[in-house]
Amino acid sequence: MSGTQKVQRRTTVVEKRLQYGFAVKILVVHAIVALSYHAAVQIRISKHLSVASEEQGILLSRLMSDSFFTLLVVTAITGPLVFLLALWQSNRLLGPLPRFRRAFSQLAQGDFAVRVVLRPGDTLEPFADCFNRAAETLQGRGESSEKMAQPTAEEPVEQLV
Repeated sequence: MSGTQKVQRRTTVVEKRLQYGFAVKILVVHAIVALSYHAAVQIRISKHLSVASEEQGILLSRLMSDSFFTLLVVTAITGPLVFLLALWQSNRLLGPLPRFRRAFSQLAQGDFAVRVVLRPGDTLEPFADCFNRAAETLQGRGESSEKMAQPTAEEPVEQLV
């Protein structure tokens, strides 16, 4: 378990370059899927256009242009939603990184009492558990080393004169 405290993340974007890069890539995939769908529709309509009468041809041509306009509107509406969902999902993974950075820095400076506390369900929660167990082990070893280094009442303490 990574702790009982409730952790509220203050910001959605903690690793700007990585998170925006991820969201933009997802948005590009979204646009490619939409354009691919539109191309498939255009191909199907054009097959019917070659055998259609003049009146049907006009209707099919109008359908082709209307479908492209509809695609643009739907992509414009869903694009921002896809972008925000990509930011949110990337935050679930990258959000805990600043906590890990601080904890590793403190651990490197000899603070073995440091623990990483994450929100329940964070993607990196198992890593926080591993870090906390390692820090606890190091803290226990440090305490036992200090106890061994301290003289006891039974041991005479020699003074250097």
